[in-house]
Amino acid sequence: MTSSLTQLASVNPETVTQENVPLLLVVLCEHTAPFSHLNQLPGLYWSSAEHQSTAKRLFGTLEKESGAESHTQECGTETRTQESGVATFTQESGAATLTPESGSGTLTPESGKMSQLLGCRLVEMLEIVTPRLDNWHQYPATCSAASVIFTLVDPQLAGEYFGRLFPYILRWLDTWIKEPRLLAVRTLNILLERIPTPTFTKFGRDKVLYDALLPLLQGEDLQLLQETQAPLLRLLEICCLDSRMNPAKPNQVDAFVGKLFSSIMMDSALAKKVVKVDMLIHAWSLLGHGALRWVSKLAKLIKNELEVPGEHSVSLLCLWDLVCVHHPEAATRDAKTILAALVKLCWRWSNGQTPETVDRQSIVTALTSQIALDPTTFIKLTKGILVLRTNSEFVEIMAQLLELATQQQQSQVPEIEP
Repeated sequence: MTSSLTQLASVNPETVTQENVPLLLVVLCEHTAPFSHLNQLPGLYWSSAEHQSTAKRLFGTLEKESGAESHTQECGTETRTQESGVATFTQESGAATLTPESGSGTLTPESGKMSQLLGCRLVEMLEIVTPRLDNWHQYPATCSAASVIFTLVDPQLAGEYFGRLFPYILRWLDTWIKEPRLLAVRTLNILLERIPTPTFTKFGRDKVLYDALLPLLQGEDLQLLQETQAPLLRLLEICCLDSRMNPAKPNQVDAFVGKLFSSIMMDSALAKKVVKVDMLIHAWSLLGHGALRWVSKLAKLIKNELEVPGEHSVSLLCLWDLVCVHHPEAATRDAKTILAALVKLCWRWSNGQTPETVDRQSIVTALTSQIALDPTTFIKLTKGILVLRTNSEFVEIMAQLLELATQQQQSQVPEIEP
């Protein structure tokens, strides 16, 4: 690694020929952490802090050279600038704005110079990296460089050449090795935000990528599951743009919600349950009126998950509050199931048998929302509960809720005209 650092440090951008500029850019991208500005990427094990610092310095030199004594010439719809062996182009459209941060090889969103340097030589760089990507497991640095290139160039340009990267993302996702999977997931997460949606819907790429990410839902690695959440949900939205227009017909969102229900119930790791419940809440919003098909199953899921309460339990209670607001009739039909589970949770909380993430406010809010829909069922279920020998805090909460239920019941009784 010392020899490679010496070779990298000895590079003089002023003497680099036009033919070698693409290769130099690829090497610099190999020593540039593509996602460090988001604190998402571990250290590049083929590189070092000195390598990344040197790459950052060389990028800065290239930027200075590209701005000195330049002359312009027309190149399609873009203005290409060439000078002293270094070429760059300027674009008025919104380009990727990630450049090296001072003191490290990190990229931060401030200037478009990096995007211009890479975009000008994109075709030549792809010709260099493609043979290595065909044997990607032998060239992890080139995989990282390809990610840097596509996440930094102009979005329109990245979308135009996305087909060159697409098969390798699928290969990275299909391996059992964690690092390539993380690289693919993080690259997709950035590209899904930057590249126009038609790029992914073209040739059904969105569905292929969605099917490639879906197995990660059942993985054992928490970090990989967390990283998969954003791109998977975004691809789900893209795949279901047309089918969501007809909520009466089950679609891909229903299939995804069904997988989440099974996965949440089968998973024993509370941290992974938190991520999956977050996914469920997001997917629930995509169901629209189709959520009525899942209200009863959601009530049973909440009942089961409250047996071992955790941070995910609070999120499930918040989701049930939304059900009470948007689908009150369906929530009323499952009043017995949900009220019994909530009263039991309240009793366990009052006796200190729940984790700190479960608080009084979330329990009382969920009970209040359900009581507002069906006070009669709550009164029947809690009949005689105040005379039981239990702690004072539980009795206090039940007394307040019973008073509220009685008021709600009286207000719902129709007045008989004489």
